[in-house]
Amino acid sequence: MRAFDLLTHAGRARDILAVLGRHGFAEWLAQLDLPSGFLQKLLPHPQSNLTTEERIRLAAEDLGPAFVKLGQFMSMRPDVLPQRFILELRKLQSSVQPLPYETMKPVLVAALKGDPADIFADFDETAVAAASLAQVYSARLRSDGRRVAVKVRKPDIRHTMEIDLDFAQWLAEQLHHRSEVLRPYNLPAVVAEARRGMLAELDFRHEARNQEYFNVLNPHPEQVFAPVICADFSSETVLVMDFIEGEHVGASTAAPEVRREIAARGARSLVRQVLVDGF
Repeated sequence: MRAFDLLTHAGRARDILAVLGRHGFAEWLAQLDLPSGFLQKLLPHPQSNLTTEERIRLAAEDLGPAFVKLGQFMSMRPDVLPQRFILELRKLQSSVQPLPYETMKPVLVAALKGDPADIFADFDETAVAAASLAQVYSARLRSDGRRVAVKVRKPDIRHTMEIDLDFAQWLAEQLHHRSEVLRPYNLPAVVAEARRGMLAELDFRHEARNQEYFNVLNPHPEQVFAPVICADFSSETVLVMDFIEGEHVGASTAAPEVRREIAARGARSLVRQVLVDGF
């Protein structure tokens, strides 16, 4: 992993530092090894009744996709962070306002190597879901009429993510060496692990292989399954798979006995994945 060049990316670095200062972290930032005058005129000292963990969550939301994803990753590490931080970071959501289809279409055309109309009999240009890294559309294959979900990576997101994650790594290392309070959490190791996972997530081929491998190993497809991948039309930036109708498990209005059975199926599948399949 390359070291973050603070001066090369001074504009973005100043933006990040300004957001952190606005959310009340000027005292932490003052400990950093920054060029002379780098923090001046950037760091107000707001009076806030919010907790530290609330301010961290709000700052992550302001800083954009890389920091939101980083916060979400940290929320799954109770072995690293205190419970109060875990609970607050779990409130981070990836849902965002979708980009216009015309902005996303060049990514789709490049990945499919041609006009989407040659592959899809119909394609709804209104995204059914939008997150920090990608948007999902509903379409129907021309070949067999099957309804599919088309996940398209946002343009230039990799470059943006790499810059922000490099800065996050630099910041974690600075704080680790200069803050006795934060040192026990070993933030550089945590950020490095998150960075690897997040950059891998940008390559949809990993997701496709994982779904296919899960379905091969899965002994109970009538209970738990991953959507079937359309490999011929999937790539690093576009993922085409069966469209599955459903609802968020936390929003289910099913009867209690049905919800208990769903939870039991999920638990059995998870135990098998971890203890039997090792995947």
